[in-house]
Amino acid sequence: MKKFLLFALMLATCVACGDNDNGPEFDDDNDEIVDGKIVDDDPMEFRGTMTVTDPDGTTFVNEIARFDIVGDGFPTLLAPATTLTVYMRQMRFAAAMPVQLDMRINTLTYTPGAGPNLTFATAGPVVPQAYIAGAGWSDQENRPITGLNGAINNTRCTLEFTCMDAYRVKFEGQKLD
Repeated sequence: MKKFLLFALMLATCVACGDNDNGPEFDDDNDEIVDGKIVDDDPMEFRGTMTVTDPDGTTFVNEIARFDIVGDGFPTLLAPATTLTVYMRQMRFAAAMPVQLDMRINTLTYTPGAGPNLTFATAGPVVPQAYIAGAGWSDQENRPITGLNGAINNTRCTLEFTCMDAYRVKFEGQKLD
């Protein structure tokens, strides 16, 4: 009987531990955007698929890409953000790229939509920044961004741009809870 109880206890423990291994949890609604304006200073974290197409047509797909979008200036309901910053976490443009970079594009204006929706775009070129360990954020003039178009539709984010006039980047993701 003791062996059975010990087995049952171990099985219950394994089942309980297994419940947390279902992957990321996604949001059902986006309360950080109200009437098309960013009203919360928490980052909106989006996880999804990023596809990078290089000049010869080769594609690199990252199915666990993460983009964070933050309203600039500590927004609140009474003082919504008028610009946003896009953070690209652990960015890679090709499978052979050994270093993954955290990059950001600062101070993008956005157009409010209805409800929890907004769009943002810039023809560019825009100089992104990369986080370099020990040095902080630094401009990446050699990686200009052009043709940036993005949208947040409640809990979905889409983003497209060209980097270095060569790499076409497309991202589609869902907001993490």
